[in-house]
Amino acid sequence: MVSLLESTKKTVIPRRLALCIEYDGTPYNGFQSQSTANTVQDKIEEALFKLTHTNTRIKAAGRTDSGTHAAQQIISLDVNNDYSPTTYIKALNYFLPPEIKVKSAMDVQPTFDPRRDAISRVYRYTIANQETAPALERNQVHWIRQRLNVKNMHTAAQYLVGTHDFKELAAPMQNSKSTIREMFRSEVWKENNLIFVELEANAFLTHQVRKIVSVLVGVGVGKASPTIILDALKKNITLDKWAPVPAKGLCLLQVKYPNIMWEKEGSYAHEKF
Repeated sequence: MVSLLESTKKTVIPRRLALCIEYDGTPYNGFQSQSTANTVQDKIEEALFKLTHTNTRIKAAGRTDSGTHAAQQIISLDVNNDYSPTTYIKALNYFLPPEIKVKSAMDVQPTFDPRRDAISRVYRYTIANQETAPALERNQVHWIRQRLNVKNMHTAAQYLVGTHDFKELAAPMQNSKSTIREMFRSEVWKENNLIFVELEANAFLTHQVRKIVSVLVGVGVGKASPTIILDALKKNITLDKWAPVPAKGLCLLQVKYPNIMWEKEGSYAHEKF
């Protein structure tokens, strides 16, 4: 005979959530969990355990390097409770350290994959081009004292647009995976003393944005012609001597999906099917 308690017990249907996360990557060894390092993923999963008392593994739209920031990192997780997305936002932000916060949350289809379903990623690199090093923004910008020619940098950046083999503009690959990517947009502009390099592609190789910015800075200071990008993509030259710029100026600005619209910062999102 079924007891009254059992008959009134609510059935919980497993579901998948997507969370929009922002973080200051300064104190972390990148996003992805590592056995001997402090990472953003570890902190999020620790907060999830405090909320649900279960070990929850998350998936992310992409890895970010040590010291790299994110304004819109998208993660997914499978849950077996009836907590609302709002509860996840408030509770996780209570348990998370101040440099990591959940901006939005929503229920998604059980097949949603934040990495495979993304149609593009947008990265922005910020350079402080001024005489003295910045104090307040020192962990979010790369300081360059020498004046940069932004027009030449933007001209060079236009060669990146399209489908190319970006092998020369990324870190050496440790396997035989393809180095071909499609760059949708490549822009360089200046606002007061800040120079922004913004790139949008279907996906990025390891250190690709930082290596590209390094070469663009070389163009900006007159060490290279804007056509250096074209020559590298045509494999007429190698760029081994161009070391990536520091990670602290890099931010994962946005991850785009065909069926998800993330609203303004601090608000919620809705999914369109």
